[in-house]
Amino acid sequence: MDEILTRLRLFAVQTLAVVIDSAFVGSWVILHTWFENNIASHFRLTGLHAYTFNAFQGIFAISTFFPVAVYVVVDLACIYKKAKASLAREVNP
Repeated sequence: MDEILTRLRLFAVQTLAVVIDSAFVGSWVILHTWFENNIASHFRLTGLHAYTFNAFQGIFAISTFFPVAVYVVVDLACIYKKAKASLAREVNP
């Protein structure tokens, strides 16, 4: 019974990590889509101003997505490591 509870707890933690990571990525996409449609589209820029504005939009997008990507990669690495350890215990008891 303890083994089942341990596996269920591990599954719950991994599922919650995936849900939180998905919420992070989803909120990032929604925020940038909203910004593009409601704020950036109102600026009528041409020439160097347009290139500068687009460059800052790109920098902002990357700088806000980077922390989200780090959390996703760390969570996936933890899930992989725990799954690998679990398989190793089952193969070599």
